[in-house]
Amino acid sequence: MNAHAVVLDDICMKLGGRAVLDSVSLCLPRGQVTGLIGANGAGKSTLIRVLLGLLRPQHGDGSVLGHPLGHPDAYLPRVGALIDGPAADPALTGRANLSVLARLAGVPDSRVDQLLDEVGLTDAARRRVRGYSLGMRQRLGIAGALLKDPDLLLLDEPTNGLDPFATAQLLDLVRERAGRGQTAVITSHVLANLETVCDQFLLVENGRVRKLHRAAGGLRITPADPTQLATVARTAEELGLKATIHNAYVIVDTDPERAPGITRALVTAGIDVREVTEQHTGLHQAFATSASVAQRERP
Repeated sequence: MNAHAVVLDDICMKLGGRAVLDSVSLCLPRGQVTGLIGANGAGKSTLIRVLLGLLRPQHGDGSVLGHPLGHPDAYLPRVGALIDGPAADPALTGRANLSVLARLAGVPDSRVDQLLDEVGLTDAARRRVRGYSLGMRQRLGIAGALLKDPDLLLLDEPTNGLDPFATAQLLDLVRERAGRGQTAVITSHVLANLETVCDQFLLVENGRVRKLHRAAGGLRITPADPTQLATVARTAEELGLKATIHNAYVIVDTDPERAPGITRALVTAGIDVREVTEQHTGLHQAFATSASVAQRERP
């Protein structure tokens, strides 16, 4: 089995004479969640439409789930998607809408009730969709995307209209499926949502796609006893390192490779260390830095 769920090679796509995808090459590993980040009109939705076979690129090639990009009929039965917001018949109930999709996809009707429960719509399942809020319609669309238990899940702004609880619930569903080997691609303008669920981030700008790296920003050290935060910071400073105390942890400005030596020094100082993790720059900062670099490089 190919280690990558999606492979694109030099994809070019013009719409109205404008290059909306410009020499896009990428690989999306199986079992990972990828976040697509970029401004409106950058090309994120166009990229998803190409993967779904809704748009045919003028140049380039690729594969989805091991099948050629030019033959979406071969892989679409294993793909679930939510684009342009949820589509549902307002005159039907939420459950009836999903049941219709289930019959078309050859999915057992029992799957409908399971998904309604997973997205938190059990109590509203027998209400007509015309009475649903935006968030409820969005959850129904997500249930539809998950109906076939897809190997590849493509979600364009799936958290739009969702309250914080429903957002967390959706991200948990995506993360849990990735743990089972499924692959997901999510676009969102809310970077904090992507930061909690994605394994990698791709920046889409003016039709070009590049990987967004969050640089290592030191070590986050959490003592078992919060009263020892000052001792942690002092021990790090005695090693010649800058340390900043936060609520329940200390950020030490150093190369993560020095973690074993720092941990030994902390233990020698009588500090019970609960956790030492690599601290990364936030996604907002990485995005801003990358955008600034791109602006300087632009002719």
